[in-house]
Amino acid sequence: MGLKPPLEVYQVLKAHPEDPHFQCSLWHLYPL
Repeated sequence: MGLKPPLEVYQVLKAHPEDPHFQCSLWHLYPL
C-alpha cells in the first residue's frame, strides 16, 4: 500500500484488522 504508519499504530491495526472504528480513529491521528 506504500503506507508506513508508526509501529504502535501498525501493531494495533494488526490486532484489530476488522475493526474500522480502530482504523479510522488511529489514522485520524496520523493524516496521510
